[in-house]
Amino acid sequence: MNELKPALHLAGCFHFRRNVWFQYRLPSHHLILIESGRIKAQTEEGVFHAGAGDLICFRPTDSIRYDAHAPTLLYQALVEFAGPPRHRLTPCLEGVGLLPVRVALGESFEEMRTLFEVLCLEVPHTGVVHQLRIRAAIFEILAVVAMAVGPQEEKAARIDPWMRVQQRLDSTLDGKLRIEELARQMGLSTDHFIRRFKSRFGLSPKAYHMRARLQEAARSLRGGSQSIKSLAYNLGFSDPTSFARRFKHCLGVTPSALRSSTSSDAAGAVYPRLEGFQINVHLVPPPQNWNRFVARYLPKGPRATTSFGELDVIVDKIRHPEHYV
Repeated sequence: MNELKPALHLAGCFHFRRNVWFQYRLPSHHLILIESGRIKAQTEEGVFHAGAGDLICFRPTDSIRYDAHAPTLLYQALVEFAGPPRHRLTPCLEGVGLLPVRVALGESFEEMRTLFEVLCLEVPHTGVVHQLRIRAAIFEILAVVAMAVGPQEEKAARIDPWMRVQQRLDSTLDGKLRIEELARQMGLSTDHFIRRFKSRFGLSPKAYHMRARLQEAARSLRGGSQSIKSLAYNLGFSDPTSFARRFKHCLGVTPSALRSSTSSDAAGAVYPRLEGFQINVHLVPPPQNWNRFVARYLPKGPRATTSFGELDVIVDKIRHPEHYV
């Protein structure tokens, strides 16, 4: 414990809407917090399954694989708990032992999610304040694990939960999100929840959610080949006509015009996020040399990769997991 000096190499939140697998080498520890869905993991010790409310703590190894079964929403962080030459060692917690590979968090899940959100918010920034907040959050993650699997102790206070509400609205884009359910999770009446949300973010939850869906539509139209009709239905609109009408009203350009345009005006039609962190994007401490970073995570061993094509897929998944969501 006295030698712990944690460092964060990467953090992110991913919403996988189709089945996807990842195979890679781990020079440090990989923490995955599953909010919804399930994961099948294959390690040197064997195969195990994890689901909503579980924390996975993959240990350093030459080759590891996990499969995310859609739909799955998860947070992840790559952490070194000590500096070289002890950077591959796993923390041993008093009364717990080595950091478990899988932890069922139960009532501690909410607190753990808050800590992963802190990592996502802080990791893109430089400066001693952000570094200290990251290190404190990692120590708190270990404390929550110890509390979940060891003797029960008094829980720490939680930070503002409204960021989590914003993240739910930003990541659930199929139009099926119920404002009443979000209000219930916050312990508020629907009317009170709407008033509080509008006071915090300047928009009603419904308007904010509509904007998030249109932001995703604009991103897909500029960078993908999906048809406008298919995109409209995937984002929960009743028909392509109503989607196009709403898109033009809110963004000032039609979906077809945005797809065919490369002008800066069209590209700037998407509203920026007010605050928080991006979904389906790796957040890394700046500055970051991606080539060196990717090379550290290429699998090793006789069963690592079988072809250059497969290696290219692995590299692309490490660099751009958002392509597979």
